[in-house]
Amino acid sequence: RLLDVPLGGVDAQYERGAFYPGCAAFCYELAAADGHAPEPVAVLTARAQELAFALALDDDDKVVRKFRETGSRRGTPSWGVGVDRVRYGSLHEWAFQDFKGYRKYRNFLDLTDALGDATTATRRYVFVGDTGERDEEAAELMLAARPELCAAALLHAVAPSTTGVSRVPAGYDVAGRPVKFFRTYAGAAACAVEL
Repeated sequence: RLLDVPLGGVDAQYERGAFYPGCAAFCYELAAADGHAPEPVAVLTARAQELAFALALDDDDKVVRKFRETGSRRGTPSWGVGVDRVRYGSLHEWAFQDFKGYRKYRNFLDLTDALGDATTATRRYVFVGDTGERDEEAAELMLAARPELCAAALLHAVAPSTTGVSRVPAGYDVAGRPVKFFRTYAGAAACAVEL
């Protein structure tokens, strides 16, 4: 926390900075599910662009390295986070947390426009987020605005307190696309099988 504003997520289930077990492997399998070469992962992050000098997801970032290692283990060493597909938040959303979901939605529109998907619809996206920083709102806006590009939204039910207990909400649909919740990435895989 800095000036009582959290610098990251709210999940108390794991140590700060720990990778969620199975997250990178799940994302790889999801990316490779259609039988084609897996697309790089796009990231819509709340990290402030103005702080990119310290917070950028670049080739040296531990998240980027973890995903690339997963691709290498799966025989696709070039797979991982596409650093050109990272879209950042701003200091505005960092200070005014209620805008994070909308910013991620606008970044999704920017990403799909930049990749030409808004006119050709060649990709189908699965938004993987969590319940901690307005990702549910972002998912609903994405699914409503571009259902032809979105297969689903899968949201990790994070533990909001030191109890380590989180409730997994019931899923629902937006524009005919499912919004599903999971507690572990094994649970996310079960959700993905139903897509």
